[in-house]
Amino acid sequence: MQLNKITFAGYLGRDPEVFSTQAGKLIVTLNIAYSHKKAGSEEEQTTWATAKVFGLWAQSAKEYKKGDNIVVEGQLSESKWEDKKTGEAKSKLEILAYSVGRFERRGKYEQPKNHVEEPKKTSVDLADPDIPF
Repeated sequence: MQLNKITFAGYLGRDPEVFSTQAGKLIVTLNIAYSHKKAGSEEEQTTWATAKVFGLWAQSAKEYKKGDNIVVEGQLSESKWEDKKTGEAKSKLEILAYSVGRFERRGKYEQPKNHVEEPKKTSVDLADPDIPF
């Protein structure tokens, strides 16, 4: 089995870049940063990801601003090109987003005020003749 799926959450390092194809389709590029401490160290490290957003999702993504906290779901895609100056082969992994959203950063998780508790789990007798499987 193969699976190509990524969820990346962080903050925008700069305002979105907005492009249109010749056919008028909107494409938005998001540069997302995720900061974390290096393993066994207090030093902070930032990981950057680039996401391309298309279609209806691009309509909302173009309104995002630098510093917004966002989450992107999509699949990884490799872009390849040749450096015009050196002739060297280059490549870059990008996220082709199929969903994006903005979220609020909080110091700790807070349960929503309208939170409903999950029902208690009960056991099911699979030998019961009324269960259709």
